Amino acid sequence: MLALLSELREANLPCALEWPESGGLRLAGAARSSALHGRLRADKGWYLVTGGLRVDEVTELALSELVRAPAIGQGVSCAFRMVTFVEVEARIRRVIAALRAADNGKRSGAELRVPKSALFTLGELAEPGTGFEIDRESRVWLERTAELSRKDFAPPSGLRATLRLIK
Repeated sequence: MLALLSELREANLPCALEWPESGGLRLAGAARSSALHGRLRADKGWYLVTGGLRVDEVTELALSELVRAPAIGQGVSCAFRMVTFVEVEARIRRVIAALRAADNGKRSGAELRVPKSALFTLGELAEPGTGFEIDRESRVWLERTAELSRKDFAPPSGLRATLRLIK
């Protein structure tokens, strides 16, 4: 149904549809990667992520809302006055999925807390072109972990174990 609404919106033709099962359903639009913006900053052993996604001139969805919203197909569904579906590009879906994976859901509010150990999530946010401002401390941490990941570490000589590569 949402794919049909998307196609009808793109066709730019006047259409009238009935939706008798529930309240309204609205296709808010499609969001491009350039509409995503945010900030990553270190604070007391955590990384705090704030930001949002501009859907149109008047509508912006907070990242915290996007992370907690159900993913449906090529977009997310958020509750406003009626159910709203926003189509998002694959890049935005990857950022949302990475934030979802690191979010423990224990805090509400606009800020998302990401642990230092969530290197994949931090790396996704730091990718060029994501629209995220990264503070100096966060950038230093990511550079340090990237440097360490390129090094080979020999096991201690006194270690009595069998090491196997896990695929």
